[in-house]
Amino acid sequence: MRKTLRNAIYAGAFVAAANLLPSCEKGDTTPPKITISSPLDGKVYYNNRIVPVQIEIQDEGDFKEGWLSMNNGEKFPIYSKSFSINWYCKMGNNKLVVQAEDLNSNSSKDSVSFYIWPVLIRTEDIICK
Repeated sequence: MRKTLRNAIYAGAFVAAANLLPSCEKGDTTPPKITISSPLDGKVYYNNRIVPVQIEIQDEGDFKEGWLSMNNGEKFPIYSKSFSINWYCKMGNNKLVVQAEDLNSNSSKDSVSFYIWPVLIRTEDIICK
């Protein structure tokens, strides 16, 4: 009787604790939605190598973590659903990749490609006084 009562108490505590867990125990199968509002896909940035990076991650459950990478370089972690930074980019083609994962291991990935174009000033355009 004591063993049965103890097991029932443990089982009751387990059920109570399970109800407090985040959505991962409730069957969330929807991956996070990534919105890259800057830089814009396909945009050409003229004579400015510093580009604002703005990312928003939406998830019906609990967001776990994400990362971003520029030009297949080092992955930088993202721990918040809203992220922005000014990024120094190389001249020419650039590609930003963002990945996000929630507590259920649902993940998504998005990317944008953009171009940094150097603006050159012709010497005949310079007016000297």
